[in-house]
Amino acid sequence: LFIGNLPYHFRQRDLAEYFERCGRINNITIGINKKTGQSKGYAFIDFEDRRDAEEAYERFNGYTLEGRRLRLDWDIGLGKKQNYYGYRRNDRYNNRSPPRRGSRSPPSYRRSP
Repeated sequence: LFIGNLPYHFRQRDLAEYFERCGRINNITIGINKKTGQSKGYAFIDFEDRRDAEEAYERFNGYTLEGRRLRLDWDIGLGKKQNYYGYRRNDRYNNRSPPRRGSRSPPSYRRSP
């Protein structure tokens, strides 16, 4: 389950406090900015049972949390994404060369007469 528009100070324990009311959680992943270490304001929650995820969706989609209206959406899950795309997100270029784009030299200009 994708949860967007989270308060930026929310951590895993804060999300678990709300969403465990709907059922057992396998995993919580919060989007973190690698440069600043701050939350990006979204998370993914993997419930053990789909019915619990459905309950969480019904209960919290549009729910206002600390002045922010949560946006929930369904996510196919990381395992299925890896199978579909054939590689892990961070391995995008490990097994192949990045795409090449023409010459990197600046364009040449002719002087006008």
